[in-house]
Amino acid sequence: MVYIVWGSAYKQRPYGTVEQGDCPTCGEQKPFRHRVIYKMRHIWYLARWVTDRRYANQCLTCGHAERVPQKVAQQGFKRPGIPVWDRWGWAGFLGAVAAFVVWVGISDAADHRRDQAMLAQPVAGDLYKLDLAKLVDNPERPEMDAIVRVEQVDAKQVIVRLPKTYYDGPRAT
Repeated sequence: MVYIVWGSAYKQRPYGTVEQGDCPTCGEQKPFRHRVIYKMRHIWYLARWVTDRRYANQCLTCGHAERVPQKVAQQGFKRPGIPVWDRWGWAGFLGAVAAFVVWVGISDAADHRRDQAMLAQPVAGDLYKLDLAKLVDNPERPEMDAIVRVEQVDAKQVIVRLPKTYYDGPRAT
């Protein structure tokens, strides 16, 4: 069973430099810090994206904050304060999924080539799954799957040991 972990969180980050400004609570000039408050949503904590973004200036003395319009807050900044992973985590997640799919495809192709090479050059002791029904004229059942062991290999023939029993179709036990 696969669980999908998803959720959201409000985060806030400082950006820019500390500046002086009039604080209505303190009633005088105090240092202010620029802050961005944003909502980050996620799936499995990896695929992340920002859905809500607000800007504020916060007094460092009393903590009073005033909202600032986005255009004013972004003057001189490309994307103030929001880490790249919170903004572009979804792209990193999709890239990781794509890389995994490519890796599985390459791995599967390599396994297939190795299997074909092994089938082309059998060695004594190898085990093969055969459908015995395809080897006889009048089979007892439509499917007679069995495991055979290669006993001897020479230039003209491959000698296998046939099993005493077979099974008819896939079994989970």
